[in-house]
Amino acid sequence: EENDEKDENEEDNKASLLETVAEYEAKRASTDPATAIQGDTSTGEEDEITKFHMAGKLFMYNAEQQQFVERGYGILKINENHDPSDWDRLQARISK
Repeated sequence: EENDEKDENEEDNKASLLETVAEYEAKRASTDPATAIQGDTSTGEEDEITKFHMAGKLFMYNAEQQQFVERGYGILKINENHDPSDWDRLQARISK
């Protein structure tokens, strides 16, 4: 009889845990910005070829302080345009 009660309690706990996980996943999916994006998204890199990329610390020069100020970590890319008459570009994206 004790084993039957333990088995029932374990099954109740499993059901409760599964319900909690399902509720959490549903709530997260409704508030997650990555899933909230609708439609076509564009990065501006569709017509480019990445020639070089690396992760690193990004800095910006502050003229008032006359020094470089850290902006964060991110990816630095050198992209070449498919059209040879167009400019290549240096791009940095900061990860928050």
